Formats: sequence, C-alpha cells, structure tokens
Amino acid sequence: MARKAAHCVKRPSTPRSCLFDFSARTPLYGLRDMNTPDSRIYVGRFERDRPVVYAVDAAGAEPLRAIDWRNDAVELARVLLADASGAEPPADVCGRFAERIVSRIPRDGFALPSETVSAWLRRTVSV
Repeated sequence: MARKAAHCVKRPSTPRSCLFDFSARTPLYGLRDMNTPDSRIYVGRFERDRPVVYAVDAAGAEPLRAIDWRNDAVELARVLLADASGAEPPADVCGRFAERIVSRIPRDGFALPSETVSAWLRRTVSV
C-alpha cells in the first residue's frame, strides 16, 4: 500500500470553539497574567501631544508621571525601577537600566511588563 503525502494526512485539529474562546485561562509555565495581583504593565503613550506613563494592572490604570522618554531616559528608568522595586534606585542603576532597556523602547509609545523590569533588577543588582 502506498503512503499518502504529508499534506494529505488528516490531522486532529483544535475544536473551533477553542479558537475563539478568549475566557480566562491558566497562564502557561507559571507566567503571570493581568489577574495576578502584582502583575503590571508600564504603558507610555501620548495624550494631547504630551508623553504620559501609566502603570496598568487588573485594578485599572494609574498615571505615574508625564515623562518624555525620548529625551529623559534616566528619569523614566528611575520611575519604572522605583515602582517595580518599591524603593528609590541608586543613580548608577538608573543609568544602566536607561542604557540597556529604556534606550531600546520605541519613541512613539511602549508597553513594558513589570516582570521585565523586575527580572532585570534581579539579574543586575545583588542584595
């Protein structure tokens, strides 16, 4: 008996109801989602031609400051690190975070998970 070509083999597919089911699901591999109490996303956007940074979590959006991240990367680094860690970061840590992370975010707006900031802190700063 001849074997069928791979494109002819019937594969089990995901039921259609699952494709469009956007209800809450358990995050994969222990990752957090917006329903995790300490999960936040930092969002930078322009409102009335002014840059504003928000901390967004399951409870809502909290404005952090009006910071022009295009021109003041160190100040944005300080605000994000302070919010993520709960303490005022040293100036040298802010400088390194601005150089390695903030300098790479888009100039027209961004969304940065707090987990990214916290993971960078854990890798960079020793207690």
